[in-house]
Amino acid sequence: MTTTLQEQHDQLSVLLEETARELYGLMGEDYLREDYEDALYEVLLSHDVAARIGAWIPERVASHPLSCGYRIDLLLGEDIAVGIASNSDEFSERLRAYSHLISQGKIGSAMVIGFYADPAGRGPVIWRSQHA
Repeated sequence: MTTTLQEQHDQLSVLLEETARELYGLMGEDYLREDYEDALYEVLLSHDVAARIGAWIPERVASHPLSCGYRIDLLLGEDIAVGIASNSDEFSERLRAYSHLISQGKIGSAMVIGFYADPAGRGPVIWRSQHA
């Protein structure tokens, strides 16, 4: 049975959310963003998910790539961006950047995971885009 792209995105989103909650329970808020990034990457690899850490998406003028652009914390396949944040400022920064990339058609969907508690004391904080 063949799954659609929407179903694949949904399955990855569920895996990411479950993993983020488990990692948050184990690690709490005391680690660097890179530590959470590495942990998520290892879990994705163990599930045979094609993922790249630190993928670069350059801005372009016409067809010419510029030296400025966006670093994607984790890129799943070719079009699902995952942002990792250890505080609310990083979370907001990634939310703005990934929303921009979606609006420009440079990525298909995104998730930003904040490994910190929200004002009500719940964590991790997770934002998931609608699929393009």
